[in-house]
Amino acid sequence: MPFFNHPFKIPIPDSPVDGEKLEKAVRFAYEAEKEAAEIYRVLAVQTTDKSVKEIFKKAAEDDNRHVAELEAVLENMAVQKNKVGKELALDML
Repeated sequence: MPFFNHPFKIPIPDSPVDGEKLEKAVRFAYEAEKEAAEIYRVLAVQTTDKSVKEIFKKAAEDDNRHVAELEAVLENMAVQKNKVGKELALDML
């Protein structure tokens, strides 16, 4: 899980992102969303202010949805990678 010392020091690629770079970027975003959701969840538990608690709960829910979406992207990428691998193997026969 990434730990962000400074929220604005996020590695931004300087060239088109595809293949392994894209997978790495999506994994980074996935881990960042998981970490953010956990931070919001903890803050929601720790605060006594009801309105702030609801805001943190909503933020955690939003980030959990992002985690699920990014997980689906990663799964799709794995399927596509596997399809390409199978196609190459069949071509070699």
